[in-house]
Formats: sequence, C-alpha cells, structure tokens
Amino acid sequence: MSRLVWDVEALLAGLDGGTRPQALWDAALTAVAQAPGPVSEVAVVDAPAGAVLWDAETLGAPRPLEHRGDVASLLTEVGATDPRTWAGVLEGRYAAGSLGSYLVARATRGLEHVALTGPARSAPALAGLPDEALPAVVPPGPVGTTDAACCAGLRVPLLLLPA
Repeated sequence: MSRLVWDVEALLAGLDGGTRPQALWDAALTAVAQAPGPVSEVAVVDAPAGAVLWDAETLGAPRPLEHRGDVASLLTEVGATDPRTWAGVLEGRYAAGSLGSYLVARATRGLEHVALTGPARSAPALAGLPDEALPAVVPPGPVGTTDAACCAGLRVPLLLLPA
C-alpha cells in the first residue's frame, strides 16, 4: 500500500493551459486509475496560487479556475463582473477555495471545505460573505476520507499538504 500524491501544480501542468475545474478533477481521477498498486492514502499538495469557485451542492464549477490569483482576487472579479454568480456566492450556494481545496471537496463529495490558509476577511470582496463560502483553515495533515462513490472506488484517508 502506498500514498498517492495529487500535486496540484503537476496536475495543472498536464492540463496544457486548460482552465476547466472538471479537467483538474479528471486528472486527479486518472492518477487514481494509474496508481501502481493499492493506495493507502491520498495527499493533496496544494499550489501556492490558484483558486476556484464551485457549487457547494453539485460540485460543478460555474467559472474557469484561476491559475495565478487567489480566492480574494477571484471573488473580487466575480463580484465586479458576474452578478448572477455573485448572488450565488452571497446566498451560500457557491464555495471558493484554493485548487487543493477544490480537490478535497470533490474527493469527499463536498463534505470537507478546507484550506491551509484563508483569505483575509478584511478584503473588500469578502465582506458580508457567508462563512460556508470560504474554506475552514486547517493545519497540514489529515482532513477527511475520500468518498468511494466519487473517487474511483477509493475510500482512504485524505491529507492536505503545502507545496
């Protein structure tokens, strides 16, 4: 048994500049399918930059992922340019987080919405957002268990680690 590592930067490199959050998740699932043997745990190695917005219930993403920015800059852009999606953020329908946060949410079927660092709540774009829109800040390490129904049959401990 071994640790499977989902290194966000390596997964992004395989997307050839793609910006669909689903493509990032598909790359993670491909890594599960290509694991050389039984997997005892999955470690998500988060990237220092990047953010994504997703539907908290369906886990679908209404917008492309942001490769270089952060959660505050993504939400600032959404608030300024996309009133329909912004309304969903304010209603708690959409969640935002790092790319690693998104992989954790997908792997746990939305049960875990966590990040290693959080955006400063003082950022103007974040004022008035419901708590569920932003990830809970956790220390590096275990954050949950993968859901076999959405993670290619894999039910193992899930870790979130810094790059």
